[in-house]
Amino acid sequence: MPTMPAPQQATLLTLDKTLKLFNTLNLEGKKQLINLTATTIQSDGVLHRSEYELLRVLAALLNCPMPFIDGVIKK
Repeated sequence: MPTMPAPQQATLLTLDKTLKLFNTLNLEGKKQLINLTATTIQSDGVLHRSEYELLRVLAALLNCPMPFIDGVIKK
């Protein structure tokens, strides 16, 4: 399992590079990334608005459809 980046490594430039890398995935890879993200945010049984918005933005950036999310969005 990869380690979490140090706070000084978590920059907008790093995020931009990572998103560009994700965008080079083929369609199946993008779908898998979106579905894994959806599974992760639903794993605790609570769907927070920020989690939902993160998934929505990721799907839009990757030009991939949003998966069905089960649950009620909490604020």
